[in-house]
Amino acid sequence: MLELPTLDLLQVVQEALEHQLSLDHLARETLGVRGKSGDGLQALDWYRRGQWRKLERYCLEAQPRHVGLRRPQSEPAGAPR
Repeated sequence: MLELPTLDLLQVVQEALEHQLSLDHLARETLGVRGKSGDGLQALDWYRRGQWRKLERYCLEAQPRHVGLRRPQSEPAGAPR
């Protein structure tokens, strides 16, 4: 299987700052993205308890957000995102 090079921006930022921070914090401070209302385990608990509004809000927040980034011109149009 062909392996493509990757770049972990969180790792790059952490190395530059010489301390760890969460991806949520980085996204909030650099992109203005609001943090999620819970985590996957909490979502399961909301499902079991029938707390549908909380679960719906969490699921909608978990969807990828368009933050104004565009696909580089060198990538083919059908390339996965």
